[in-house]
Amino acid sequence: MKRNAFINRSNLRDFVFIMCIVSCFFYNTNIISISLGTLMLLFGCFLHFITKGVLIRNTVLCKTGIYSVVRHPYYLSNFLIDNSFCLISGNQYLLLFYPFLFFWAYGFTLRKEEKFLGSIYNESYFNYSLEIPQLFPDPKSAKNFSNIFDGFSMQRITLKEYARIIRFLCMFILIIFAHHLKEQFVFSTKFYKSIANIDKILAITIIVLYIFSVVLLKRQKNHKRT
Repeated sequence: MKRNAFINRSNLRDFVFIMCIVSCFFYNTNIISISLGTLMLLFGCFLHFITKGVLIRNTVLCKTGIYSVVRHPYYLSNFLIDNSFCLISGNQYLLLFYPFLFFWAYGFTLRKEEKFLGSIYNESYFNYSLEIPQLFPDPKSAKNFSNIFDGFSMQRITLKEYARIIRFLCMFILIIFAHHLKEQFVFSTKFYKSIANIDKILAITIIVLYIFSVVLLKRQKNHKRT
């Protein structure tokens, strides 16, 4: 059954990113938000990477490593990454409203996946769901963070995964760049003129990261063909 909704899992990040870019021209950010956002982004990317290295899709029920902390670590990493965008946008309303958008977009997918896994692994998945929280760690499951590399293999990490993480970084920097553009247009003081070099560095970084991600995706497609 396919769910038709304006906001869903496939377009939530695009919607959030556009809202963040627009917000940059109406709200201000600061070094604290950028610092916290950077930590949140890096942690989200780290979880994304670890999950990819542990997951054995459609073969076994993954219960070790990061899957001993939460049942859906991919979605937790997406939550953190998108939240980091909202945080540095400076729009506190978007930051507060994002959790509602997330569960609206992912709720259907979570229920569908849980039903599918339950139909395959039956009692094993039922017992697993009673022990491990769905999306956010609880005090008991958080103790398993020390074992998140159990079952991890670099061989499961594809070039597509590297490209995806690079694009997360690219989007994050682009939001910061939008803030700097606003400062350039709105303010005309010597201070803001002096940060023009930062704008150039950010722009070059965004272009280089994006090109690098495209190259990785192209290599991944060529690898599949051979």
